[in-house]
Amino acid sequence: MKKYLVVLAILVLAGCAATQRPDQMVFQAKAGYAVTLSQAVTYKELPECGRELPGTLCSKPEIIKQLQLAQATAKPGLDAAEAAVRGGSMSKDIQLMAVRAAQAALAAFEKVLEGAKGGSP
Repeated sequence: MKKYLVVLAILVLAGCAATQRPDQMVFQAKAGYAVTLSQAVTYKELPECGRELPGTLCSKPEIIKQLQLAQATAKPGLDAAEAAVRGGSMSKDIQLMAVRAAQAALAAFEKVLEGAKGGSP
């Protein structure tokens, strides 16, 4: 019986540790955005493909445009989600919807960057 209680207590504690508040989710997404933006800027600073020396990394103008569009969508979404969780006047459900929308926009930004690195966009 004690063994079952210990297992149950571990599961409950693990569930509590995994649950994040909307504000934590926003700040985690903003940190991910900062990393993705930094990588996108690095990609943009590469020489344009076709003008580089053989064997060097290069950037494609169409990928840069996609990154700019994805970034222009992700940033306002993250800012809106942050405002929603900081204001305190919105319900937790609305806060979570704002956070999920921002996370989806960030995921799109990350996906375009993945395509720039040679993955499938």
